[in-house]
Amino acid sequence: KKTRLIRALLDDARANMLAFPVMRMLARTTAQVPVQPELSWFIETAAEIGLAAGNYKMTYDWVALSQGASPDGSGYTHWLALADIAGANLEPQGQHLGDLEVLARHSRFSPDGLHLLATVLDALQYVVPIPLWEAASRAPQPTSGYLPETGVLSEMQDAAKKKEFGHTVLLVMKALGPTGAEGANMIALGDSIRALKRAGLEADARRLGLEALFSAWPRTATN
Repeated sequence: KKTRLIRALLDDARANMLAFPVMRMLARTTAQVPVQPELSWFIETAAEIGLAAGNYKMTYDWVALSQGASPDGSGYTHWLALADIAGANLEPQGQHLGDLEVLARHSRFSPDGLHLLATVLDALQYVVPIPLWEAASRAPQPTSGYLPETGVLSEMQDAAKKKEFGHTVLLVMKALGPTGAEGANMIALGDSIRALKRAGLEADARRLGLEALFSAWPRTATN
């Protein structure tokens, strides 16, 4: 009953563009739900809530309940790749990037989603698998999204180089625009992640990557 109430609230939150904050609110209650096979339909929902709240162990525990199995046969381990991007550090970095290659080959990412994934991975200095680069290069490159006025991106990189933490964060907010990571142009997003990382704000850079990818991440039909 608790899992179905959690899911109902989350579905309502999605419809009202409040999914991310509501997931964080639901994290404590979700952590009280026992990880057991009869709740396998709840795996992906729990994995999302764990990621949104920064409780990566919750994500790992639920995915481990039924690794490699999902209603459409695609598996759930790609959520562990997103946990890695977010900075979970529970397994060797990049271990699950191969799962993303499989999803790309089966067109589980939209064209924009492929470019977004490649942008985030490159900005975080992952070795992006060649098949992902190739899949992204075959997709039309998105040109939409917020771009700041001329000079903001170069000023942001300069502040990051000088380790001016507060100034860098303010310029990142300015570069991303009013809707944040999801509404930013790919160039602005990549440069913002690199600036935070260069300034020594690794956790913030990874969180920005998570927020950018979260809504575009492949989900099963039942979720």
